[in-house]
Amino acid sequence: MTQKRTISEEEALRKSLGCYELCRTPNMRLKTILITLNWFANEMSTIAASFLIIYPFAGELYPTQLRGLGIGTSAYIAGLGLIIIPFITYLGSEMLILPLIIMGGVSVVGGLSGLRLPETLHHRLPQTVEEGEEFGNGFTMTDCLRCIPIR
Repeated sequence: MTQKRTISEEEALRKSLGCYELCRTPNMRLKTILITLNWFANEMSTIAASFLIIYPFAGELYPTQLRGLGIGTSAYIAGLGLIIIPFITYLGSEMLILPLIIMGGVSVVGGLSGLRLPETLHHRLPQTVEEGEEFGNGFTMTDCLRCIPIR
């Protein structure tokens, strides 16, 4: 006598075998491992490239007179973040969601504060301290939130 499976049991069986199917045959195992290693290598090279690109890119954004001070301050704040992150992660042993709330809140505050920056599209970036202080004086909050830049 055969038993009939319900639709939900068959769906659960299909879903549970999904990852198993990637390693079932030697050929599929090899392909899965190669694809995973390829993803890993691409991620590692992208992360390494971002660390190599950030300093020359940041150096071009700061005015010439403030370039060293700006990059030094940015590196100092990044170092503070590297010191604080393990303590925030350790808070997860008491309350699992607390690190997510803290890091998410800091990300939201950083994103919202970036909205206040003046638009630089179709504008020459400041090269001196005086130009930097004058840049963005006429911008209002509505100008900063508008998607269409002022020409």
